[in-house]
Amino acid sequence: MPGWVRMPQFIHAALAALFLATGVGTLFLLGQVQTLRCQRAEGGVLVDCRLVNTWMKSTVLDDRPLPPLRRALVERGCDDDGCTYRVLLETDRSTLPLSDISTSDQSDQEGIARRINEYLDAPGDTPLEVETGGGLILIVPVMFLAAGIYLAVSAIRGLLNPSET
Repeated sequence: MPGWVRMPQFIHAALAALFLATGVGTLFLLGQVQTLRCQRAEGGVLVDCRLVNTWMKSTVLDDRPLPPLRRALVERGCDDDGCTYRVLLETDRSTLPLSDISTSDQSDQEGIARRINEYLDAPGDTPLEVETGGGLILIVPVMFLAAGIYLAVSAIRGLLNPSET
């Protein structure tokens, strides 16, 4: 190892890179918001449903039309750590998830599925918009980013002022 690389700065730099990469990656994944948008024509006939995936509600990552929806249901997945839930959209052709991320909040997922099913069953011309994702969970990647920035600054200070280490 070259003499100019001191172990504490190297460790700080490696940890900074790890924390920053983890923070950016999880911020990208957890910052995604999935929105189901459905509209009816006059007379209450369901015309168009789209699944829009955005990042932080600002940048559209994916916007795709859906085949006619039949119903929404809640998928349950259990393992040694407990159960998680997510909303599935059943169409004439397939079943697809409203979101790729499952949550432990069963009542929230059941509420979303109920809202979609009530919309599909009820006549009317009001549009439907249901969002999942985002929220307070974004605190986790922000904490990783803050730790990464602190470690990066510490490593840079150590390289610029080696007498302080």
